[in-house]
Amino acid sequence: MNRFIYYRHIRCPDYRMVLMIGTVFPSSLDQTDWVRVEERADERVHGEVRDEISLRGVSFYKQNVTVKDIDDDYTQLKP
Repeated sequence: MNRFIYYRHIRCPDYRMVLMIGTVFPSSLDQTDWVRVEERADERVHGEVRDEISLRGVSFYKQNVTVKDIDDDYTQLKP
């Protein structure tokens, strides 16, 4: 059974990163910018997160998204 580590970005605390235990921390990131939040068993990790880790070795997401965030992103996508 796989286990995963969740990290929170220190200066942008809504940003999260998830790595499978045993994976090397991404060399393009500064490890001091991230704090370990928790460890989860496979069954407690969303399938989309597991899929992204399988493809890319890491998963990122933003939590605490507001309706305004969605509206702003949608507005930027309009031609």
